[in-house]
Amino acid sequence: MICNYILRPDRIGGMDRFFKLFDAQLKERGYQVDWFFTTSTAFDFYKDLKVYSIENALVEHTFLEIGKEKTYDIVITHFTELCTKFYKKVHLQHPKACILAVDHNPRPLEGYPLKKRLKKRIKSFLYAKYIHQFIAVSAYSKQHLISDFGTHIAKRIKIIHNGIELGNYIEKKDYCIKKEFIVACHLRKEKGIQYLIKALTQLTLEEKKDLKIDVYGQGPYEEELKQAEKILQQSLVGLKAEEKNQKDESIQQRLENIGFQERQDMEKVWEAEGKKGRKPNTIEPNR
Repeated sequence: MICNYILRPDRIGGMDRFFKLFDAQLKERGYQVDWFFTTSTAFDFYKDLKVYSIENALVEHTFLEIGKEKTYDIVITHFTELCTKFYKKVHLQHPKACILAVDHNPRPLEGYPLKKRLKKRIKSFLYAKYIHQFIAVSAYSKQHLISDFGTHIAKRIKIIHNGIELGNYIEKKDYCIKKEFIVACHLRKEKGIQYLIKALTQLTLEEKKDLKIDVYGQGPYEEELKQAEKILQQSLVGLKAEEKNQKDESIQQRLENIGFQERQDMEKVWEAEGKKGRKPNTIEPNR
């Protein structure tokens, strides 16, 4: 498993739980698993995983350095750039291995510029043949894989949706009307939280009355969002550190609706979460 992902003891989220569960289930089926991460700090959560990383090195480089002494039957990449020369190097190093590439990467809402689209098509022509199976996490992801790399990879794309840990949800039984919102996400520019903050300037004083928005998360765009909050000089938005206890009942009980903007084909995921927690879903199409 080759993951362009940083392991941090102060941030254990859905991906970390997925990696741990995936490792356990593979071992139950008799597989031996090596994990390659961009940067890793040894901590208890990952104690059962065999983890490799090289400080200040790309995860692809780490794999090629350590992997040359090993033999693998299956190589899976996650969060890495697709259709690059790396996949050819993996094939040459492990010619009998089945190579699977998971597409779980963010894309700009307006799409890639022409120059980058052309580069992706050229890379696809050169290196897509070394990837035996593309894994898309949604129909949206599959659509953009084909758009980015060409129709010749379409038959090699399989959709596997993100899983839902049902034990984390509490059934909602009492409802009241209030203007309190919670946003939980990785704080990077592509998530668009800056537009949420900016949109508040368009509200009237009456509309802002009793309105409160709490944003939970961490990420590279955190400082910029804090600056945007200060510029607006409004107390409507509160940026909070990521909750250490993901099963915090007080947060879940405050929720009346689960809402999302229609992107990356998330309808099925949110529908399942909404039904489990008995919360109505609010869908904003074409945003």
